Order: sequence, then structure tokens, then C-alpha cells
Amino acid sequence: MKLFPLSLKDKAKTWLNSLRPYSIRNWGDLQSVFLQKFFPTHRTNALKNEILNFKAIEDEKFFTCWERFREIVATCPYHGFDNWMLVSYFYEDMSSPMKQLLETMCGGDFMNKNPDEAFQFLDYVVEVSRSWEEPIVKEPSRDRTMNRARASGEYTLPRV
Repeated sequence: MKLFPLSLKDKAKTWLNSLRPYSIRNWGDLQSVFLQKFFPTHRTNALKNEILNFKAIEDEKFFTCWERFREIVATCPYHGFDNWMLVSYFYEDMSSPMKQLLETMCGGDFMNKNPDEAFQFLDYVVEVSRSWEEPIVKEPSRDRTMNRARASGEYTLPRV
């Protein structure tokens, strides 16, 4: 609790310094008062609704979809949803191709994983699938005729 004031700046720091001395006695008090001040109920509810109403975008890559979901969840760390609920919200609103990819990679039992395993597996699939999206870059040939034999039996070599 002693380090918390060092993490604040601007309005939050001014607010904390304006509180009556000893009005906050423990971490729970501080958390409650801080969230009431900087994350009012209407804001919290809007962020929770973003999590609840998450949808995969058509033709969205798996890794982009999962990272976007994680970013939404991170904006509301006090959302109150258990991990199994978060996994369920994400899974239910994935596109069919994404679900097929996920089920294929885990042997068809993704929703039977415990929540921590599911999060780890989703992170793993993100890392693996990210490499699938990289284009194959071919080195340009210096001269396509370099090693081709012509009908006459002559070889064309590049100029030096």
C-alpha cells in the first residue's frame, strides 16, 4: 500500500493527496474508493458489456481476434467474471472456422479444458497461427535463364 501513491500521477495523485488522513486503512478500502472515483458504475458496466457482447469480425485472423478480446478484458480488470466465463464468451462468439481450428488443434475437447489450460492453449494457438500468416518471401532470381540450357546446348551466364 505504501508504493501505490508512487504509481499515480495527475488527477489520481491529487485525489489521493486530498483524502482525509487515515481514511483508508487497508488495501480493500483503497481499491473500493479508487474504483468508485475513477471507474464509476456506468463506465464499469459499459466495459463489462463489451466483454459480454464480444464478436469475432468476419475474416478476422485468430490471433487478432484473441488479442482484441484480451485487450477488452484488460481494460476492465475488476470485471468480476471467472476465467471459465471469459473462455466461454470468447468461444461462443468465434466464427465457425476459428472453432474448427481450435477444436482440431486440441483434439476436439477444447471446452473440456479447465480455464487456466484453456487460456494457455489459446495463447499457444495465437503464437502458432501467427506464423501461418507470414507471406513466403522468395529471393528474386538474378537471371532466370542462368542455368537453363537452350536447344542449341548453350548456357547463358549472367554478366559480371
